[in-house]
Amino acid sequence: MRCMKHAAAVVLILSFSYWVGCGEANSQQSWLEPLGTSADWQTQDWVDSQGIRGVRLDKGRLALDAHFTGQHQNYSKGEVYLDLRYVPGIDGKAPLDFRNRTVTVQVHVPAGFVGWASAPNGVQVFVKDREGRCQYSKWRNVEYQGKHTVALGPTAGGIAGGYTGAGFDPGEIILIGVKLAIGSGSSATYDGPLSVEGVTISPGIALSVPPPLPTSAPIPVLWPQDKVEVKSDGFYLNGAKWFVVGGNWRAIEYGQNFGATAWFPTGNGVSKHPGFIRASLADLRRSGVKVLRVGLLDDGRTMFDRDGRVTGYNDTFRTDVKKFLDLVVNAGLRVEFTLVDFLLAGKRENIDDVVVRGRSAVMADEARTEEFIDRFLEPFLKEFGHHPAVIGFDIVNEPEWVVAKGDGGGWEDVTDIRTKAITPVPGQEFGSFVRACIETIRAHAPGKLVTVGVSCTHVDLVKGFDIDYYALHHYPWMGDLRDLAPLVPEGKPWVLEEYPTHGSAPSISGHLDLVSELGGSGALLWNLSPGIDSATFRYEDRNKVLLEIRTWVDGHSAGVYAGTTHKSSTNGGPSAHKPPARKLRPKGPAAVGSPHGDVPFGARAYSPDGRMFAREIAPVNRGMIGVIDAVTGEQLHAIDTDQHPQGNFANDLKGLAWSPNSELIAVMYHHDGGGHISIVRVSTGEEAQSIDIDDWYHDVTFSSDGRKIQAGGKSFSLK
Repeated sequence: MRCMKHAAAVVLILSFSYWVGCGEANSQQSWLEPLGTSADWQTQDWVDSQGIRGVRLDKGRLALDAHFTGQHQNYSKGEVYLDLRYVPGIDGKAPLDFRNRTVTVQVHVPAGFVGWASAPNGVQVFVKDREGRCQYSKWRNVEYQGKHTVALGPTAGGIAGGYTGAGFDPGEIILIGVKLAIGSGSSATYDGPLSVEGVTISPGIALSVPPPLPTSAPIPVLWPQDKVEVKSDGFYLNGAKWFVVGGNWRAIEYGQNFGATAWFPTGNGVSKHPGFIRASLADLRRSGVKVLRVGLLDDGRTMFDRDGRVTGYNDTFRTDVKKFLDLVVNAGLRVEFTLVDFLLAGKRENIDDVVVRGRSAVMADEARTEEFIDRFLEPFLKEFGHHPAVIGFDIVNEPEWVVAKGDGGGWEDVTDIRTKAITPVPGQEFGSFVRACIETIRAHAPGKLVTVGVSCTHVDLVKGFDIDYYALHHYPWMGDLRDLAPLVPEGKPWVLEEYPTHGSAPSISGHLDLVSELGGSGALLWNLSPGIDSATFRYEDRNKVLLEIRTWVDGHSAGVYAGTTHKSSTNGGPSAHKPPARKLRPKGPAAVGSPHGDVPFGARAYSPDGRMFAREIAPVNRGMIGVIDAVTGEQLHAIDTDQHPQGNFANDLKGLAWSPNSELIAVMYHHDGGGHISIVRVSTGEEAQSIDIDDWYHDVTFSSDGRKIQAGGKSFSLK
């Protein structure tokens, strides 16, 4: 395990349904059984700890794919771990005080992992503080087949038979994990499964109350086939006027969402943490946020070498981007990618072999700009430029801070000496970079919107570019927005692309009202990741912020979207415009049963809107349900329904049904003593409701109004 300061950015994300009573802590808290499909346990990829190659949640336990070789420099040990900063309900509270807590791990091993009698294999539990300093429990020998329990009560003092990093602080814990290893001096090998049967924290950790939002999204619900365009008077969605409500979003970590660095050789981006992203998007969707502004390359750390040459457009980067875009579109949202941040040209710094900032040549040198276009932007757009999740691109975030005043910028006004660009980017070269990017986007992603995000005080810096709208950033020190908005050049709409959510007036709803009053076409708050800077709301205010957005959107529905609407259903159906594509007729039934045993493998239940079908997918009898695009055949979701609280059991699928609004799926299976129905929300893959049944039925359907589940002649109300 890497134990160094900047390795503290190592992220293992775990996302789960709120399990304990919100705002309360159980005396003992399990971190395995209640997690469902959104748990993102990860394996260590550090060079000396690669003996565990895979981890997945399987029927209430962690199933590990182990490949150990004693005395091997890479495979003699392995780890799985969890970063508490990314657990919904806890994320904003971390780091946490573990001085009076105990982490207990139970591991089950087969006979083959016991190892040599003279040097038995072993297991440890470990924690890490916010500075990356670790503490490992006493080594527990694995001397027999079966279950082994090991515990750690973090302490500032040393652990006999364990390890404590210098300066370790048990009051600032961000990560818990499990280590397994071949015994020291042993050349034993093991290839096969291992399992972590339980990880508990005692006393438990109080979870925050989930946001009190309606289950359905407000208008307009976005569909993949929607068309967004910009006219001189604003944004239009499928031909109807649309006021864009959105926010900037850090997602995982600045500069680390897409691709790999020396800190994370196999990446630490979105594809490693889909559960956290999925859960976060679900909350944002319900709040009324429709567009997310997300940095693609930020300061360039995953894409460029120290001289600005493109080296990072690889499979890791592409996998992260694809996963992110698929999750965004499935959540009914859109993303505006900011290609680069102005810190790309900031002062270079090497932090533990990762170069951050210091690549001004990408914008200032013609050859580097050409290489950026040829080796990154053009191939990126060919692969992802047509993805329905992408609404458009912001070329550079706040370029005024790297362009001199004489060229329309404000480089001289930057006071942060640590990050300030050593020399400004010449205005002519900056202009050439922006124009080259715009031309490339127009050529390879036609129909996607293009802008450059600038402070209200520097809008003249971008008025000569072929952008679709002005993206303005406003903070109190710039002056009154009422005085600045009239200075925006005519002929194109403007959006308030950044505004503060902490420490200043007006409020979020006040900003939305003001932008609407001044003729703006939308507003994106800064930032949906709580507490990242002084302009961002605190974590404890997150629910209030999301509810404020939703309240404003619901109260201004006519002004937000002028398209056709219909009332939302009582069980959380969409309240939205109809998608412009032709209606599809389902090719089969909305429900399948099991009159002669189990549901036949591959049997399809079609969504009433004709867009999707659901069926059991491999592995058989493991509770896996696939949601498939009925037109393209692409699998949209893989949903694990086998998380019944009674424990491990085979999932004999007995029924599968769609709700009338195509938003929910009911999955019924049997177990010893009866059966169970999981109601799953398709857009997020999360379980919306769990219903225990005391008999074995062979059919399940929704009532015509979507308010009840019917099985075996009985009716069960939905919450």
